[in-house]
Amino acid sequence: MAIHGLVYDVSKFMPDHPGGAHLLQDVAGKDASGEFEDALHSEQARSEEAIVLKGMLAGCEQQAESSASP
Repeated sequence: MAIHGLVYDVSKFMPDHPGGAHLLQDVAGKDASGEFEDALHSEQARSEEAIVLKGMLAGCEQQAESSASP
């Protein structure tokens, strides 16, 4: 899943997602920035340890630099 140009592995977090794993599956392989921000995630959610940063989307360097976490 990509959020603000950063690619995350959310597979370990899927069973624990408060809205259900299906929400993560719906945006898998896509830019989920809008959906993530629309959900008004807390600071705690933005620093969830089970979510692992894997990389950055090509061409999104500037966007990713302005976003410290999901």
